[in-house]
Amino acid sequence: MADERTNSNTTPPPPSTIVPDTVPRSRHTSTASYLTGDLVRGRVAVLRDLGPIPVVPLEYFNSAVLPPLRNGIKVESIEHALKASGRIKSGQWSEYQSNPRSATANEEDYYKHLCGIFTAVTTEAQKVTGTSPTVDFIQKPNSVPVSERINTSRPDGYMRLKDKKSLPRFETDTRDSWDDVAVSFEFKKYTNGKDRQDNERKLIWSLHHIMRSDPCRRSTLGVTIEGANTRLWFTCRSVTMVSEPFDFIKDTSQLIRFFCSVAFAADHELGWDPSIQRMEVVDGHVQYEIALDSANGSSVYVTTCIIAEFGAKAMIGRATRVFKGYLKGDPDKTPVAIKDTWRSWDREREDVILKEIFTDMVNVMDEAAAKDAQKHFLTILDADDVVIDGKQDDTLRLLGGQNPPSDCKMLEIPPEEPPSADKASKQTTPSHTTVPAVADFKVTHRVHIRIVFQEVCETLDSVRDLRGVMQMLLDVLKVLQLLHEIGWVHRDISPGNLMRIGGLVKLADLEYAKRLGSDKTHDFRTGTHHFMACEVESHDYLFGERDEPILKHIAEKLWDGPPRPPFTFNPVHDLESLWWIWVWVMYFYVDEDGMTLPAEQAKAFRLLFPDYIPATRLQRLTTSLKAHVPMAFRDVISCTELFRGRLVKSYRGMEMSLPPNYTDFLPDLTNSFLRALELAVDFAGTTKLFIPPEHCKRKEPERDDRHLVSSNSNKRVKQG
Repeated sequence: MADERTNSNTTPPPPSTIVPDTVPRSRHTSTASYLTGDLVRGRVAVLRDLGPIPVVPLEYFNSAVLPPLRNGIKVESIEHALKASGRIKSGQWSEYQSNPRSATANEEDYYKHLCGIFTAVTTEAQKVTGTSPTVDFIQKPNSVPVSERINTSRPDGYMRLKDKKSLPRFETDTRDSWDDVAVSFEFKKYTNGKDRQDNERKLIWSLHHIMRSDPCRRSTLGVTIEGANTRLWFTCRSVTMVSEPFDFIKDTSQLIRFFCSVAFAADHELGWDPSIQRMEVVDGHVQYEIALDSANGSSVYVTTCIIAEFGAKAMIGRATRVFKGYLKGDPDKTPVAIKDTWRSWDREREDVILKEIFTDMVNVMDEAAAKDAQKHFLTILDADDVVIDGKQDDTLRLLGGQNPPSDCKMLEIPPEEPPSADKASKQTTPSHTTVPAVADFKVTHRVHIRIVFQEVCETLDSVRDLRGVMQMLLDVLKVLQLLHEIGWVHRDISPGNLMRIGGLVKLADLEYAKRLGSDKTHDFRTGTHHFMACEVESHDYLFGERDEPILKHIAEKLWDGPPRPPFTFNPVHDLESLWWIWVWVMYFYVDEDGMTLPAEQAKAFRLLFPDYIPATRLQRLTTSLKAHVPMAFRDVISCTELFRGRLVKSYRGMEMSLPPNYTDFLPDLTNSFLRALELAVDFAGTTKLFIPPEHCKRKEPERDDRHLVSSNSNKRVKQG
């Protein structure tokens, strides 16, 4: 990295017109509680992330969400034919002439007649379509569909593709797979609140599992039935919604409409992505072919493994997955990284943002410094929005181009009682289901994009020597210094975004990067709460006020001066995020292989990085760190503590007036951070980093014992 830069002591001033910063959202599915693989903890995390779910009119669900009816299908004609054949008697299905509560059959036997009704409906529809249904209706409530990721839940029923997309675990494996499930079902004979909530929790988990485990999925459908009360569910990367209920026994036309919409739909209308195909399994890894149509032409990439899919765990969000692969037809199979993600519709693609950063570097720095600085960002080979059926793939299109009504009621589903270890955040859980009305509900839509990077890097959290980690943090800080000097902030510093290749550090994931003073704002952005600056987490300035909260509230009421300026992100918040990563390294690792995490270190780690999303970690930032770490880390953590004190002092100084006067503090603060990390590099020596057994206890590894082929086998299983 070049040492000589023009304007090296210049920090861009705060904007004259202050635009509120985007409100961050932390994910419960990023906590250790979710990552244990415990089903109850997982459901709790998913429901807390989702929050209230919009309840949409049935007419909207039919017209916007469900696949359109095939030409020639008329619900009235099918209903008339089924009445004539005796399938519908006295306005309800012949199999369901009695109330569910009075039926003596158990749930499995009672609802199995739906399969027969489905067959009767689709048989009539076939007479006009001339084609067979694309799905089968299956009810195996005691069977667990297989998947690449461990999942022990058992749906009461599902509609499964006839033309399967899954790859068998072995050539004679005939078990059903989640990869082929188009619609998930949950049944209860009774309509009480307990049974209803149990259905809701299980159904949402099925939707969640499909979306997190299958890269080929853009959306999926579900159905819950309590007694005869039936609701239709839908989820994509922008919204999860549920329909108003209907009586499936008496509202025969609605059930016919639903069955016909799903049964004759094309794969992409049921949520599959035809631009990514599961091809074969090699050495335990599923290989996909991923298509990209851009200004550079059409390309197909063959994946060899998944590098990262952390973002896919959240039902709503970017769902970022990164694959290692190569361009199909390349005789050398030169490795590249293929990023598949869903950007907010009002954000630029990462390649566009990177071009803007490079342009500003050229304008601010001399040519040599700008060229050197650009080496510390990933090289983009190709990028564009995904195109499906000739149109841009986005979540508005998944809703038929129709936004849900803005005055939707909202359904709150209380999570199950969390295990005792998670009860610190229990206050965020509603005690009962409520359906309050809102006046301004809106969906933040997302666009499906792909980006191909030249470099396949290792991330900071995969480096296993302390000196290497400290050197990476030091080099990243220098890149951040460059970014800040040209008037940009990154806003999403986390271990997965800090990379290196051949000793060269790279700063990645620029989707949230922003010019200081930009007038662009967004509804919200997600992030990893462990590494968020405290003020960003709280979306408020925290260091300028000395009053107790109640006194502050009264003071604001009495204040007749200029209004308090809105909160905005500034470069110091990037530095704090980097500091939190440093602290995380100190308390997460041990220095001996197989070493159990000492009790004091484990306690300190839980306080600093709790297994729930706290209101704020300000107390942790403003309190001296305890040296409850391995002896080999002691000198390094002393450097961490030195910078913490300087950071807090700078916050207090720059927030003596608002907006914060960070320009007077940032240069010295950055230099202090540089010196602290330089010392840490020297102190690190040859210390190795090991993950203690406590942090290795994950029931849900990235690839588990449900591999389609054993990882020590070279056997290939091909699609179709």
